[in-house]
Formats: sequence, C-alpha cells, structure tokens
Amino acid sequence: MNTVENQEDLNKALLSACDVFSNEAEQLECRDYILTILFLKFVTDIWQAQYQNYQKTYGDNVAMVDETMNEECFVLPEKANFYSIQKMLNDRKEDVRCINTALCELEENNENKWYSSFNNISFDNNDLLTDQDKNEKLRCLINNFAKLSVSSESFLLGELNYIGDAYEFLIEHFAKLAEDKFNAFYTPQDVSELITELVGVQEGDEIYDPACRSASLLIKCGKQIEKSNRYYELNGQDADKRIAALARMNLFLHNMQSFQIGSGDSISHPCFIDSNDSVMKEFDVVVSNPPFLMEKWNYQIAENDKFGRFDCGVPPKTKGNYAFVQHMLKSLKAKSGRMAIVVPEGLLFRGAGEAVIRKNLIEDNLLETVISLPKKILYDTVNSAVIMIFKKNKIDHNILFIDASNDFSEGEKFNFLADEDIRKIVLTAKNRKNIRNYAYLATYEDIRKNEFNLNISRYVNASNEDEYIDIMLVRKEREIIKNKIAALEDEMDQCLIKLGLLPKDSR
Repeated sequence: MNTVENQEDLNKALLSACDVFSNEAEQLECRDYILTILFLKFVTDIWQAQYQNYQKTYGDNVAMVDETMNEECFVLPEKANFYSIQKMLNDRKEDVRCINTALCELEENNENKWYSSFNNISFDNNDLLTDQDKNEKLRCLINNFAKLSVSSESFLLGELNYIGDAYEFLIEHFAKLAEDKFNAFYTPQDVSELITELVGVQEGDEIYDPACRSASLLIKCGKQIEKSNRYYELNGQDADKRIAALARMNLFLHNMQSFQIGSGDSISHPCFIDSNDSVMKEFDVVVSNPPFLMEKWNYQIAENDKFGRFDCGVPPKTKGNYAFVQHMLKSLKAKSGRMAIVVPEGLLFRGAGEAVIRKNLIEDNLLETVISLPKKILYDTVNSAVIMIFKKNKIDHNILFIDASNDFSEGEKFNFLADEDIRKIVLTAKNRKNIRNYAYLATYEDIRKNEFNLNISRYVNASNEDEYIDIMLVRKEREIIKNKIAALEDEMDQCLIKLGLLPKDSR
C-alpha cells in the first residue's frame, strides 16, 4: 500500500490509477463509475479512521463506539465497505453489479445524508463497456485505488482537506476532457473564487445555486466562510440527476456541514419551495454558472409561470439564460439578497424579448456590475462570457463595467485567472471608480442614451476619450528638445574638428 502525504502526490496517484482504461475517451465515458468507486473508497477510509479514533476514546466499550459512530459519522454496512467489495470481485464471487447493492444499502442506512443520491448511478449499464471488459477494468481500478493510503489523521471528519480536493481534482480532470461534449458539470476554481469574492459570502448566509453542477461553486463559498469557523447553509439543484449525485458526494468529502442538493430542472421543477407553494425567497446569496447555451428551456412553462418569476418578461424560446437570471432574483431575500451569474456576452446587447427584459431589470435598479471574462476560461465554451452581479439593496442607479477580458494566464488547453487578476477585479468592483481602459461607472443616463445596450465596449472604451492636449506646452517642449539637439550637434562637430575629420571652418 502506497501512503501519500500531500495533495500533489494524491492527485497524481488518482490519475495513474485510471490508466486501466484504454484512453481518455474511455475514462470520460466511465466517469460516473470511477468517481462513485473513489467515493466508496474514501468513505470507507473515513469510517475506519473515525472508528479507530473512537476506540481510543472508549476502549473495549463496542456499544458506545457504535452508538457514537451512528450519531456523529454514518453507518457503513458490510456490503458497502470498499474492501469487502474488492475481496468479492477478486475472489470472482460477484461482478461489479454488487456495487449497486452497496450504494443501495449505504443510502438506506444514511437517508439523512444520501437520500436518493445514487438512484441514477447504475453498474448495470452495458452501453459503455461489455460485461467482461467492465468487470475486468473496474476490478483493476478498485485494486489500484486500494493501494492508495492517506495517513489516518487526514481522514478524521473535520480534517478532510486534501481528500475532498483530490476528489474535485478528478472531477475537474473529466470536465477538461469533456469540454462541451457531455454538457457542463464543473465551474473552474478560479471562476468560483472570483464569484465568491464578488458576492461577499459571510457568516450565517444561506447560499443557493439553481444549476450547481458538481457543486464546486458552492464548496468555494463554504470554504470562504469556514476560514473563520462560521455557520452557513449550502443549497443547490441540478437538472442532471447523476451530476446532482456527484455534487452530494463532492460536498460530503469536503466536509461541508450543512447542505441540501435537489435534482431536476430549476425552471420547470424548482426544489426549494416555501409553505405557500412559492419559490423560496430566503436566500442571502445566489450564485450560478448555468448551461451556456439554453436553446431548450421549457418556454411553455414561463408563459404562465405559477411562481410569478418572469415579471421583467419571458425570454425567447431558444434563449433561456434570462429565465435563470429571473429565477435567481426571485429567490433572493428582499433587502439583503445579492447574486452573481455567468452568462453569454450576448445577453448584454441582443434585441427582441431579451432587450425588454434587460431594460426592465435596469429600471428596477437590480443590476450592479458587469464583468467580461477572458475567452477559453470556461470548460464548456470557447465563447466570451460575462459575470452579471445583482443586488436588492442598491443605493444608486449606477452600473459598473469591468473589461477583464485581457487579464489572464495561458494554460495548456484553457486560460485561467491568476490570483492577481482576481484581486484586481474584486478591488475594482469594490471601489467602483473609473480606470482607464479597464472600468467605467455608468450612470442611468449613460445607459439610457445607449438604449439599454450593455455591451461593455460602449462604456469602457467610451470612457477612454483622448486626453486634452495643451498645444502651447507641446510647442515649448519641442523647442527645448530642438535646442538640446543643436547643442549636441555642436559638441559633435567640435570633437570631429579636434580629430581632424572636419576642417576648422566647416562650422
């Protein structure tokens, strides 16, 4: 068994373990298998480390150890134990479908943690690999994962730092492989960090992401608050039930203490509903990076929306991004709510129904800041994206425009925001002042004159008009330069005369 002591070694070991698959395409196809098996491995190791810890506390009192484990940790049935599964597969007593049984028992014994988490992850699927290939490759994968050991102290609940980060590393690895082929299921960490800083998460916040993907953005929010050991609540929903399951696993392995993840489309079937059968309006912070292209978004529901979310207008049938914007706004607390959403650049200037919605949002004084991001910063699109920040408690009608499209570092396949790029954006958003070639604070009148078009180049470039030039001052400086040149020419001639290269009367 190979003990790993740091994040980098663990990440490398996980990638190496996945080499049982023929190529990256096969890895990607088996993504859900790989991540679920790794989850069982980590959960088993966490349980064993915690059990050993309580044995040190309670000695031979097995009943007390078991009772404490059930209350503070979770129940791990024998059939759900990763190493029991490994033995059954190696003894050829079972095939990989035994993992379905393991997931079912794990869920049934821990409904408060993993209710309905694994319903849509099945090891019966023969579309990806034949039965023989699947059993052999997943058995080898399990054996590879079994060789990895992390010092037991790292597995104690409350100290899961690089266990959760390793799990998310593998999720990000698959997202980079997928690009836009499997739809988006991951928000890059730099973008998540930027959004978290921009909305200013704080103690006691109830945070919501209606298109949470694998929960990377929610986790970043939770980590930000946990730096001060403060309380928070994380809530999310994703239309893809398998991705929602990954989100739950990711959150648990990051030791997020309070979270709830629903599955289903947030526009047609929102999970977070209050006692009056209305969209819950109790979230302090709403953040999201929803699917970039929303050509099919249940337009027919919006026309007669029972939740009353589309007061600013119904988005076009083939462009549903503003549906998410309005759903998120409806979910915010009335006075203190704030939100950030990643959207296509076209939302800033497209016409027809989107122009009406944009105008109404501005006139309702909800939009605070618009930030352009570099291209190739997201894994599911190479197109330009922007972050729109909304607040319910704005004190003026100004909108800040930030052009951050040119500040980035180049990666192998994707660009990314360095720490200094993030700091620059956050500081500019906080100070809300004009910066030449970078930021412009537009008034309502500026926006109205542009017919509510929010194209950033109309404002940032417009703020960079040529500076006033004092012609007389320039003429005076020119005369000074001419006199200096004349003096240098005279000095040069004197040197040439002394060297006999010019006659004395040449001047």
